[in-house]
Amino acid sequence: MQTSVHAARIRDANALAICVRDAYPVSPGHTFVMPRRHVGSLFAATSEERSAMLALPDNAKRQLDHEFNPASFNIAFNDSVAAGQTIRTCTCT
Repeated sequence: MQTSVHAARIRDANALAICVRDAYPVSPGHTFVMPRRHVGSLFAATSEERSAMLALPDNAKRQLDHEFNPASFNIAFNDSVAAGQTIRTCTCT
């Protein structure tokens, strides 16, 4: 199954992963990086999908620096409801 996201929210992509702005951001510019294939856990993603995900944050940081000039960045993987995951999908936020 492919991840479905409104095209206007997509900020970057490659063959296996996409970078999107959160529709309901907890802070200005809140951004997700996720595999195109729907997986519920980082550990269910293939090594190729994980590599593809990690290729996207550099460009996202440049965009966020330009648009919002944040003082810092928080990069996290919440893997399971107990860890704070609210939607059962693999994302880097």
